[in-house]
Amino acid sequence: MPVDLESILRPIDNPMPPFPAKHMTIASGEEMTIRQVTRDEIPDILPHVAPLMYVERDFYDVVAARVYAELMSYYTHRIQDAYVLIAQIDGELCAVVNGRMVSGDVGMSLHTLAMRRGLRIGAHAFAAKMEYHMDIMGQKEVLIVAESPIGFRRWMIASTSRTSWAVCRRGH
Repeated sequence: MPVDLESILRPIDNPMPPFPAKHMTIASGEEMTIRQVTRDEIPDILPHVAPLMYVERDFYDVVAARVYAELMSYYTHRIQDAYVLIAQIDGELCAVVNGRMVSGDVGMSLHTLAMRRGLRIGAHAFAAKMEYHMDIMGQKEVLIVAESPIGFRRWMIASTSRTSWAVCRRGH
């Protein structure tokens, strides 16, 4: 009797509302779009993430390796209730952010990876991710962690007046 292993291994995703694309003018005067991507677009994103696995600065190597693995997990249906947002300027990939639903009330920020630095692109992409969790999905809290010194400085220290270092809660 054959066993369908894929039906055993593949998690069942819960429905999540789509992220409506955002358009903004960044400090350089360029227009940036942040949008949700589908699984079918993941193979086009991977070649942009892969070279960053060899950048030994600000833990880009560690974060890029994890983002690559999470993108592959999303693409192959090995992570439950995940999503991927990207930031683009004139069609150029500038940032990848991802996360997942832990439950209806709790989300988890996985990673924020900026390919262009110095324009606060990562900050805008991270803010869009928090907007997705809080305003669009209506979650009450989002678990976050910083793996790099720059992430710690920008997200944990700079935002301690509004959030704790580990949890972003609605209304705080």
